[in-house]
Amino acid sequence: KLNVALLANRCSIAQLLLHLKEDNLQQEFLLHLQWEERLNSWRSIRISGPVERF
Repeated sequence: KLNVALLANRCSIAQLLLHLKEDNLQQEFLLHLQWEERLNSWRSIRISGPVERF
């Protein structure tokens, strides 16, 4: 019975770690998308400013 409980605990811990890694990857992906959007906005502002002044 003890071995079964230990195996169940190891399985639960592995599932928890997997979920944490998935959540972390999802968060990193969303942050990267935000960063790309802001970088594109900055680039367009940098280009449009001098063009409008010209």
